[in-house]
Amino acid sequence: MILILADSTDPWATLVHREAQRTGGDVFWVEPAQLLDKLLLNWPVVTGESIVPGSLEVDGQIVPSIT
Repeated sequence: MILILADSTDPWATLVHREAQRTGGDVFWVEPAQLLDKLLLNWPVVTGESIVPGSLEVDGQIVPSIT
């Protein structure tokens, strides 16, 4: 997964986005002004020996965690 955090006018971000889509990976582009609306981060909770995993949601899609 590639997360691009840049304005839509950024030429480097445009190039990275185009190449990442060409390779077929998951690519998410979030403009800084939309950061709080598009990204939801749920922190993991550890209590004693039990762990509640956290998650990252980008524009409505949950990104699976790697453990």
